[in-house]
Amino acid sequence: MTISLCDDNARERGYIRQLVLDWALRPGADFVRVREYPPAEALLFSYPDSPPDILLLDIEMPGMNGVELAKSIRARAEAAQIIFITGYPDFIAEGYEVEALHYLIKPVTREKLWEVLDRAAVKIAQSERKILVPFDGGKVALPLREIRYIEAQRQYSLMRLSAQSPYFRV
Repeated sequence: MTISLCDDNARERGYIRQLVLDWALRPGADFVRVREYPPAEALLFSYPDSPPDILLLDIEMPGMNGVELAKSIRARAEAAQIIFITGYPDFIAEGYEVEALHYLIKPVTREKLWEVLDRAAVKIAQSERKILVPFDGGKVALPLREIRYIEAQRQYSLMRLSAQSPYFRV
């Protein structure tokens, strides 16, 4: 799971990043990669190459704000879970326009962020495209994003998965 964190305040970014990493260390949690972006434009520039599963966006930033960033991402019909984190409750209505999952007011507590991240993870798991793969006498529902490639070897198939895959190690 990839989480992109966009906030122009380095201290806030560090605090939220640590909360996310602590959330990911809980037993049974997925592997989490956190990417940080100080300006919204940097996230938007890197977005086509590595779209995140979850976006944690500050709203008030110089240049493009978090709502404008979210609108730009939604215009591409992307399914990322958007969570706004801000000190200004004035923008809540605009969050509905981009189908934001939640709106957290600063200062963010560990419990509230974890609760929202749990909800986002459930939504991602429910909407993720999967393929049923026969394995060890049963079947495993494997997310398509975990598959790097499939190679035909006579009557068998060799499946290579991403290095971060929690399902199998190659």
